[in-house]
Order: sequence, then structure tokens, then C-alpha cells
Amino acid sequence: MIEIAEEDATRPALIEHVSIAFVVERVMEVSRANDGAIALIEREIAVPYQKDCDAIPGNLPSQWAQQFDLRNRGLMTARANGQLVGTVLVAFDTAGPDMLDGRDDLAVIWDIRVAPEHRARGIGTRLMR
Repeated sequence: MIEIAEEDATRPALIEHVSIAFVVERVMEVSRANDGAIALIEREIAVPYQKDCDAIPGNLPSQWAQQFDLRNRGLMTARANGQLVGTVLVAFDTAGPDMLDGRDDLAVIWDIRVAPEHRARGIGTRLMR
């Protein structure tokens, strides 16, 4: 049983308990047809690699408050038997980084993660709903 709940987004260190690391095996490439239509084409890459945004210096969720105003954030969590297994953090009506074009009617997914052993079970979809 997965329980979805809203949490205090001003405490992002909670998020660090769920790994964001994943292995990149495929990429999506943008393709433009002669008529101007845009399509995404999935392609396998020759040498898979691990991507881990938390490994970038200064990028741990517990360090975000030193760089960003976290007041206009929404945090949803997923728990299985009380254990944190997924999170999504959404930023809205906020200045910098300039992802919202200064608009207050947009939101951006700032961070989404599902524990590796719980991936491909629909938890990310439930968090987004």
C-alpha cells in the first residue's frame, strides 16, 4: 500500500533519503519533419552511464536553502509501510532560477525521485496526480 501525502517543502533534506541516481540507457532526440512538426525519437546509447544529480557539489536537497528561496514549493511524498519511497517537489510563483519566465501561473517540477527498488510501479505517476 502506497500512501501519498503533502509535506513541508521547506525541509528538503527529507528528499535526500531517496536516491535520484539512475542509469541512462536511452535518450530522446528532437526531430523536425519537413512540415515543421516536431517529434521525439528514442534511441539507445552505446555506453550506458549513471546520472546522479545529488553527486554534483552543492546540489544536495539539504543545500538548496543556501541558494534558493524554498517558500513557494510544494512537496508530495510516497510512503510504503511508513518508509519514504518517492518524492516530487514543485516550484511555483518564484524568482530564480528563471524557469518560470517571471509568470505566476506556471509551475515546474524541481525534483522527482523514486527509490530504485520501487521504480516502474506507478509511484511517480501517483505523485504527479
